[in-house]
Amino acid sequence: MPPENERLSGHAVKASSSRKAVPPPLVPNAHVLRPPSRSYTSADPFDNYKTQTVQIMSMPDGESTMSDSEDSTMSDSEEGAMSDHQLESAISDEENDTSGPVFGPQIARAKLPHPLGKKIRLRVDLDGARGLPQMNTSSEGPEIRLSYSVELYSISHNGAYAHEESSTAEEGAKSLRGTVQWNEVLYLECFQLSFVDICVSSPNNDLLLATCVEVGELLKKSELSLRAFGFDIIECTLCLSTSQVLDDIDEEDCDTHLSSNTRALNDDLHVGPKARHNAPTAETPKSLHTILCQLSSLAQAVDRLKVSVLVSQVYWIQYYTYATYDRSLNSKSSHPRANLLITSMVSTMNVILPVASTYLQQRVECAAGVLEELYRAAWIMFDLVKDGKSNVEYWSPEAELSRLTLIIVTPNPTIGAGSTSASSSRGTITKDALLFVLEAIVQSSNAFRPLKSAASELLYFATSAEMASSNKKQVRDIYKRIDGLAAALQRGTLKGGPLTPEHQEAIRTLAEDIAVLNDELNEIIAERKSRFKRFFAAKRHRNELQDVVTQLDNTRMNYMMAMATLNATTIADVHGHVRAITLVLNARPVLAPGARRADAVEMPFSASRIEEV
Repeated sequence: MPPENERLSGHAVKASSSRKAVPPPLVPNAHVLRPPSRSYTSADPFDNYKTQTVQIMSMPDGESTMSDSEDSTMSDSEEGAMSDHQLESAISDEENDTSGPVFGPQIARAKLPHPLGKKIRLRVDLDGARGLPQMNTSSEGPEIRLSYSVELYSISHNGAYAHEESSTAEEGAKSLRGTVQWNEVLYLECFQLSFVDICVSSPNNDLLLATCVEVGELLKKSELSLRAFGFDIIECTLCLSTSQVLDDIDEEDCDTHLSSNTRALNDDLHVGPKARHNAPTAETPKSLHTILCQLSSLAQAVDRLKVSVLVSQVYWIQYYTYATYDRSLNSKSSHPRANLLITSMVSTMNVILPVASTYLQQRVECAAGVLEELYRAAWIMFDLVKDGKSNVEYWSPEAELSRLTLIIVTPNPTIGAGSTSASSSRGTITKDALLFVLEAIVQSSNAFRPLKSAASELLYFATSAEMASSNKKQVRDIYKRIDGLAAALQRGTLKGGPLTPEHQEAIRTLAEDIAVLNDELNEIIAERKSRFKRFFAAKRHRNELQDVVTQLDNTRMNYMMAMATLNATTIADVHGHVRAITLVLNARPVLAPGARRADAVEMPFSASRIEEV
C-alpha cells in the first residue's frame, strides 16, 4: 500500500525507497526493455473508442438547450418554432438515447466495451529535463551534483500495474546546471485510456517531482510540467516523445512483453486470504465500469480549476478501481462495505460531472477534497476485496463524499438566516439551507422510521426539482413550499416530545403522499432527458409540474389539518380530565404563570348613556 505519510501529506516528498514501497514492493533495476517488432506513431488513435464509450456511459443531459430567463417562462410560440435541421437532430438524439437513470450507476448494455480500451505498448523516447533543483554548495567545498532518474507507472492487464525506470543521470553533466540528459528509450505496457504516473526523483534527496497524464495526452505532448509540493512550489520540464507500438496485444503477447516487476506485481495482486464475503450483485462490475469511464472527465474538470492536489491521486484511483473491477468479473463474493464505497463513488461522479462547469467552479476548495476522498474510498475498497480487511478502514470517505457533493451541487446562498434584503420579503428560500434542514431531520430520525421516510422523500424532491424544470422561478417556488413543509415537520417532532399513534399515522401518510409525487416528478425528468420530448412537451411538462406543486400544497395542508385536529382533540381530552379531577377533589386548578381570571379584571367605569329627564 502507499505509505501513509505520502498518502496524507500534501507534499510530494519521499524517501528513496518510499516510492518503491507502493503496493506491492518493486524490484529495482529488474525491468526488461525489449525492442518492438513493428511500430508506428499516431497523433490520437483513441477517438473512435472514446466516442463509443461516451455514447454508452454518458450522463443524461442536465440542462435544456433552451435557456429560460430567471423569472420568465417560455412562450407557446417559442415552443412550436423548430427548424427541420433541429427536428432531425432531436429525432436522432431520441433514437440514440442511451441515458440511464437519474441517480446511481448507468444500466449497462448487452456487452460493454473494456473501460480502459485495448491493451497497447508505448515507446517513450526520454530526452532530458530542465529546471531541476541544484544542490547548494559553498565556494570552498567540492561541487556536488545531484543524479536523477525517471519512473513510469501505468495499469497493465489483470489489474497489475506496469513500472519502468530509466538509468540515473547526473545533473549538469555535459549540459547546463539544472539540466539532465538521459537519451534513453523505455517501453511501457498499458491500456488506451490509462493514466500514466511520471516521476522524476533523486537518490540524493527526498524531493519527488511528478505529473499524471492520460495516454492520449502523452502521445500528443513533447514536454510535460512536473511539480513538487512543498513549502515552495518547484517545477521542472520533462522532454520526451511517445509513440504506440504493437497496435493490438494479445494476452500471451502481453505476458511476453511484461517486465519482471509487472509479473511479480500481477502474481502478488491475486494472492491473499480467502475472506468470507457476501454474494456480489450483478451491478458491481457495471458500477466500477462507470467509475473508470467517468474518472477522466472528473480529472479534466479538476485540472481546469488549477487547484493544488497530489498529482498521483488520479492514477491510484484508476489503479485501485480497475484492480477491483478485474477481480469482480471472476469473483463469487463481495464485501458489504466495498459495495457501499462503490455506490458512494458512482453517486458522487454522477452528481458532480453534470455541474462541473458551473457549480464546481464556485466550490474550488472542495475539488481537491473530492479527489482525496475518492482516493481513500478506492484504497479501502481494493483492500477489502483483496484481503477482506484494510489498515485504513477507520476512514469514512462515504460520509465526506456526501458532504462535499452536497456543498458542490448547491448554488451560493443569496440570503442568510438573518437577511433583511429586499428579496427576502418575497420569501425566497436558499437551497443550501433547505437541504441542510432536511438532511438534519433525516439524520436525527433513525429511531422513527416514518419521519425518516418523510424527510428522505422531501430531500429527494428538493434535489430533483432543478432537473424537472429549467425555470428558476418555478424551482424557487417549489423550494418555498418544501421549506414550509419541513418547518411543519420540525415543529411537530420536537426532541423528546411524545408521538401518539395518530401523530405517527399522519407522518406516515405524509411520507406516502410525497412518494407518489416523487413518482410523478420522475416521469417528467425521464421525458426531459430526451431533447425531442423536452422541446415539444415543454408546455405539458410545465403544467404537470405545476400540478405536482399544487398536490404538494394539498399534502402540506392535509398534514397540518391532521395535526391541528389531533392537537384540538388532545386539548379537549385533557380539559375534560382536569374538570373531572377538580369536581371530585373539590380542587381549584392552578393558573398558568402570568395568567389571571377574567372576573379579577376591573372594567373601567363608564357613565350611563341614558340621561334622566
